[in-house]
Amino acid sequence: MIDQLTVCLPAEPGRLAKMCRVLGEEGVQIHALMVADNVDFAIVRLIVDRPQATAVMLSELGYDASTSKVVAIRVDNVPGGLAQLLDKLHSSDLAVAYAYSCSIDDGTVDIVRVQGEPMELKLQDAGLRLLEAKDLYVVDAD
Repeated sequence: MIDQLTVCLPAEPGRLAKMCRVLGEEGVQIHALMVADNVDFAIVRLIVDRPQATAVMLSELGYDASTSKVVAIRVDNVPGGLAQLLDKLHSSDLAVAYAYSCSIDDGTVDIVRVQGEPMELKLQDAGLRLLEAKDLYVVDAD
């Protein structure tokens, strides 16, 4: 499992751009991004190269930022690739809370928030190609 950065932003024009500019100025590499919004706020989920340090830095700048555990899974970039992944998770009695996709190292990766215990054992039994922190984080990162 890896750490996902979650930031709650007010629904105001330019807020996402401002946060991304701050991340860029701080040298934070964004691997994946997903935004879900409503009238009042947006939930921004990111996979970055230094999630814990980035959460602390954003919090110190007044952002509502935290980390949570998700799974990064390599999938075949073919029609039905996501369905195969979801079937494996379902067969392992793991529920999907949400998911989004990105491209990392020229491959397709699905970021999935799963629920079910014992999670580590069920993920192992599912036979998935999981990415680890070392695949995404800078060497001296958290």
